[in-house]
Amino acid sequence: MNKLLLLLPSLASADLIQDSYKEQFYQLSKANFEIITAFLVIFIIASLTYLFSLTKTSKHKTIIQTGDIISAVHSKIIKKDVDLLRILDGYLSILHQKAAKRDNKVYFNFSHYYPRYVKAIHDKVCILFYTLSEFVIEHTENSHIIIGLRTKKSSNEKSVRYEFYIKSDCPIPQLEKGDIKNTLEKHSKMIEIITYKGKKELKNCVFFEFYKLKTAKLVADILGTKINFSSWQKHNFLSFELEFELSNKPYEVKNRYSHFFGLNTIILEDDICGFYQIASKLKQFKLNIQPKMDLKLAKEHLFNPIFSPKFIFINTRVLRNFTAKEINQIKQKQAKYGFLIILISDSVAFDHYNGSFENYVLLKHPINIDTLLAAMNTTPPPSTSQIK
Repeated sequence: MNKLLLLLPSLASADLIQDSYKEQFYQLSKANFEIITAFLVIFIIASLTYLFSLTKTSKHKTIIQTGDIISAVHSKIIKKDVDLLRILDGYLSILHQKAAKRDNKVYFNFSHYYPRYVKAIHDKVCILFYTLSEFVIEHTENSHIIIGLRTKKSSNEKSVRYEFYIKSDCPIPQLEKGDIKNTLEKHSKMIEIITYKGKKELKNCVFFEFYKLKTAKLVADILGTKINFSSWQKHNFLSFELEFELSNKPYEVKNRYSHFFGLNTIILEDDICGFYQIASKLKQFKLNIQPKMDLKLAKEHLFNPIFSPKFIFINTRVLRNFTAKEINQIKQKQAKYGFLIILISDSVAFDHYNGSFENYVLLKHPINIDTLLAAMNTTPPPSTSQIK
């Protein structure tokens, strides 16, 4: 009992110390919380002030400061040996997605015979080409948009000069013919900007809907080229030219498709632009396309027991109108002849095929010719004659 009485003061003292530590910890945590909260408030206010300095409203139009639109524009300029077709291919699937928002169809042209291994500032070339493509996609509706490259006369035999172009069959009334500099001047305004340091500066700001065009113009200036715009009736044509030093890497194309020469091919497509986009690529491989642009006649060829194709290209939109009987006929003929079915989607709405084909390849516009060639080299299903 005495021992217990002796322990009581010690326990009371320990409790007091513990309470003291708890109070100190609480005060310290409260102070830290108040400091962190204060920093967060300051950070949010500073961020909003900076964003407000970049974006203001004038006559119900949003305007954006164009001094430093994207950091990539001001990155180091370094030329690298690149496969031009491969670096451009990386963004095609994004254009497919973006085009669907305004019911546009986007196609890509690059001849298999063009030189592709070059020394280029590849990041800026991609920024320029695709920012310009996005601008056209966002300013057109229900349009066919063809983006591509074609060769022009170069300054010497060790270089290749390309014209990058974007064509559409829907007018863009905001654009003025010639250098896009005039268009940007018309759709921009000098605005007093408050910087994050609190200073007031006059900046040339462009309306929000033209910031991608302004970005493209900034990159074009860095690359030493200019963007031109022309129109004819309802057709628009945006383009710029760049010359590249050829790389020493050899490129042999013929052996990649020589085994396709003369093979029968059917294209089931109800859109004339879509038909010629596939047909023009297949002609480079010297295939025999039967028949020409006629969906009804193409179906007759497909179901003709005498005609034996090697490839059948079917637009997924067209395929949805096929009856169950027609689908079974195609499957039976595929089992007999062992041809390859390549489905083509020109819109996100028709990307997913839920049919009963077991052996097929699905491609989405805009299609890189390398992707098309790889699909055609896919091993087709064996025919019944081969099984026997």
